[in-house]
Amino acid sequence: MKIYLSDWLYNAGILGLYNALKHGDKNVKLKNNYIEFEEEELVGFEEDYFNYLISKNNDNLTSSKIVDRILSLERFKDVELTEKDIDNINELIKYTKDKFNSNSYKSAFNLAGVTNKVELIVKELKVIKISKKQCIDSVKGEIDLQIATLYKIKDILTRENTEKYVKAKNVMYDIIDKFWSGVGILHKTKNNDDMYKVYQEYFLNSAKVYNKDNKGRYWCMTCNNPLKSLSESYNLSWLEKMGADMNKKSSHFWNLNGDSYICPICNLVYSCIPLGFNFVLGKGIFINNNSSVKKLLNANKASGKISTVDDVEEQSYFNILDDMEQDAIEKNKFEIDNIQVVRYDSENSSRPYTFNILSKSKLEIIYKHKDILSRLMKMYVEIDSYYINLYREVLKRLYENRNMYDLIYLLPKKEHRSKVLHYPNVLKNILRLNLTLNERGGEQAMASYYKIDRFTKYGQKVKKGYEDKNSENKLSGISYRLLNALKVNNSDKFMDTLINSYMYIGMEIPTEFSNVLLNDDEFKSAGYAFMVGLQGKNYKENSEEESK
Repeated sequence: MKIYLSDWLYNAGILGLYNALKHGDKNVKLKNNYIEFEEEELVGFEEDYFNYLISKNNDNLTSSKIVDRILSLERFKDVELTEKDIDNINELIKYTKDKFNSNSYKSAFNLAGVTNKVELIVKELKVIKISKKQCIDSVKGEIDLQIATLYKIKDILTRENTEKYVKAKNVMYDIIDKFWSGVGILHKTKNNDDMYKVYQEYFLNSAKVYNKDNKGRYWCMTCNNPLKSLSESYNLSWLEKMGADMNKKSSHFWNLNGDSYICPICNLVYSCIPLGFNFVLGKGIFINNNSSVKKLLNANKASGKISTVDDVEEQSYFNILDDMEQDAIEKNKFEIDNIQVVRYDSENSSRPYTFNILSKSKLEIIYKHKDILSRLMKMYVEIDSYYINLYREVLKRLYENRNMYDLIYLLPKKEHRSKVLHYPNVLKNILRLNLTLNERGGEQAMASYYKIDRFTKYGQKVKKGYEDKNSENKLSGISYRLLNALKVNNSDKFMDTLINSYMYIGMEIPTEFSNVLLNDDEFKSAGYAFMVGLQGKNYKENSEEESK
């Protein structure tokens, strides 16, 4: 079988198919724009499919979390428990009972043949109750009993057959049904059937018997293979927010005649889309670097412990950059086409997919500032009662070719309600990145980064001047006026406030301020750099810190 690269959705399926086959130690050949394997490599693919999803997402599966939390109870052995410890145990008991009473877990237990045993254990599982008159020692016997019961649950969940079906149910409803539903293992009549057998019957059997050399009256819309009759075809209505049901919505098609038929092989490929996305806690990302199969694989390769989609995205970009550098070595030049970045968000039910284009110039900016971006990944700032991630906000503006000034404007106002350490340095780093973003055709918004450092120190000196006069209480009002002037790009208003401030502390205004007024970008960069110093540490402290 040869399966060729196509659009982003199909490529995600190809990547997922390859991932599952390789996870099952199957022989798959990588060519420039297609993968190739023998039909017999699909034997047992239903196991490869689920095993890959389970292995990759194991830490985030609910059954794994239950087992991990039960194992963590070991820390309570031979120690005096607190009320908080009891609350944690009770919360685990409630969470476990809630999951075990769900239809998906009941179905998995039935498939594993442990329903009766589980029901008996769950009956023993009860919340630990302590009255106001009781001490914790008085219910120690009940605590030990419930912990022992939880360990019985752990033993059940870690049995090979139970784990096989419970975790398969986990990935079905936590991952797969975010991308497709309504057919095969996710058809409403198949809820209690063996998902491995159902997947084999619906997706694999038809792909194995399909003969693309047959002549046909119809053609697969994806790969253009012939279809002998419509009875062996499929449609794309089962893909979430992507396919149209030809039976219900014919207005999407020319002359109201639906023709979005796909062959059994493409049907199998599309079922592998969930395996092609890197998916973490309801959010996923796929990098459609389709210049070759090898580069597609490399761009979506994630290693190490992944806690957020941002972790995956950063790795993906650096993998692409590694490819660029390798190309430069082999061909003596960088070669890269625009790369499509597809993000998935399960919380956005109406529009779960968003798309961005990553150009060579954007990648080079990311590479140049990879250390800055890495530091921004864990930084959040509260805006209007919710927290924004600085890494995500910076990349969003980079994707959209927007400058960072609207973000930079918000940050000084939010300093005291942020989860950011070394705040002035964060602002300076975003300003530096913004300078690179503003470079067009060799023209730089400012001559170099050292100007930012100088204007920051000007702000520090003014701050120190007010502190020396015991007038630091005036700085908040000055900052407010300066920020508003920067927001509306009013250099006259900014300079009026600046002149008054320098006159108050008896210092001469640096002549560089007059030079930056000639260019809007230079004015804003210099102004915000000045604000970093005005609102940051004093001059001496910052100078020492930066010299380290």
